[in-house]
Order: sequence, then C-alpha cells, then structure tokens
Amino acid sequence: MKLSINNLLFNIKHHPIIFDKKNIPKKNEIVIFCGNHLTEIDSRLVSIITKRDILWLNNNYNLCKEQLEKGVSVGTFPENIINKYRLTQLRIMKLEKRILSEYSNPYIRSSDRMNYISYLQEEIKKELDNLEKAKQELQLQGIEVIKNDVLLPFTEDTIKLANETNTKIVPFAIDYNDLYVHSPIKIRFGEPIIVSDNIKKENEILRNNIKQLIYKNY
Repeated sequence: MKLSINNLLFNIKHHPIIFDKKNIPKKNEIVIFCGNHLTEIDSRLVSIITKRDILWLNNNYNLCKEQLEKGVSVGTFPENIINKYRLTQLRIMKLEKRILSEYSNPYIRSSDRMNYISYLQEEIKKELDNLEKAKQELQLQGIEVIKNDVLLPFTEDTIKLANETNTKIVPFAIDYNDLYVHSPIKIRFGEPIIVSDNIKKENEILRNNIKQLIYKNY
C-alpha cells in the first residue's frame, strides 16, 4: 500500500507521458530495460511505469547477470553517468525555442519583446558556458563528447548481458519538457530487441535505436 501511495504521488508530481506502452512485455517476462540517463529519477520512473521491481546495473555486471539468471528484470544506462551535458543541451534548446515563439507572438509590444529576447539570449550564453564545463568534466573522465549528439558513447555491458543470458532488451528514451518548471516527462518504449554475439555492431544498433526514440519525443 505504501509503495502504491508513493507511486501515485510521484505520478502527480511529474506527470509522465508514456508512448508505445504496448512494447513493454508482460510482467512475467524477464527483460533488460535500457535507455538514456538524464537525472536520478530515471530508474524510478521506468520501474513505476512498468510496474516491476527492476535491478539497475550500477556498474555491477556480475550481480545483474546473476539476477537475470534468477528471473529478475534488469535496467541499464549504457551512458554510465547522469548526463549533465545532455541536460544543458536540452535547456539551450528550450531557450532557443522560446526566442522563436517570441518573434511570432503578435500580442507583445516590440520593446517588451526585444527586452525579453535579450534576457533569453543572456541565459543561452550562461548555459553555453555550463555546456563547456560539463564537456570538460566528461573529458577528464575519458568520455568523448560528439558535438550536438543526443547521446554519449555507450558501454557494451548491456549487449553482453543480453547475449550471455539470452534476454531481450527493451529500449526506452526519456526527455524533460522543461527542467525548471513542473511539466510532464516524456518516456517512449521501443520494440524488444534480440541481439547477436556481434557485440560492437549490436551496441551501435541499440544506441541508434534509442536515438530514434529521443527524436520521436520532440
């Protein structure tokens, strides 16, 4: 009962919008949920929506393999970290979108419009500085940032887990409409994937699959 109440409060606060829920397998089917990673609530969001007790990888490959073999579904974030770089990209995109909408708004006086646009442009400059700092932090960890890409490089653990345990992967993509206000979170599920033992090839296919889900969220 307590869990149900907590889940209800979570849904009220974050208003998740779910796309392609039909791709989530039945609860008795053991799968690996795999998606992009933006904030600390991502794993809880997926667990609540799928109504499952999911063990999230947390860099413990052997534990997750053991749990899959015991019949417990696992969740992974192949980017391996909470993605501050991507979150900052998202914020810049929202500011740029707001500027475009101000130019086309016929109900605002020209002087007010220009003042507000100037403010938004200053906010973008700040976020560009934050983006560079986030990029430098990633580089210090040995993580390559591909300019304007919506995902960081993927580790291969998810593919290895799926291949070694003969488990399907259910890809998903999470995006936030606006990080600074209480607006709905979008989450989209892709069709379950069966992988081969070509680890590098399958890892790139999985990454591209999740990228397409992210694009569909916009």
